[in-house]
Amino acid sequence: MAIMSSEQRLRKGKKSDAYYNAESPQMKELRSKNDAYCTELSEKPENRVARIGFPNGVWNQTMYEQCMEKRRTQPTELTSQSR
Repeated sequence: MAIMSSEQRLRKGKKSDAYYNAESPQMKELRSKNDAYCTELSEKPENRVARIGFPNGVWNQTMYEQCMEKRRTQPTELTSQSR
């Protein structure tokens, strides 16, 4: 896996910001609703992923991303990386 320089991350972030800022208000609202639903689903105790050092597990990122894609709203990079 290649390590990105800070300049590459900044460029990628600007492209991502431009993409999401160009969305229609309806799409932004849909993404917000889907994010809330998919986050709740992926954080339920029965869906959490076991990890050493986390007795209650961690949120299920794969489930979140698949949920967002099935609802036709790809997850934002910031959202999927920050959890």
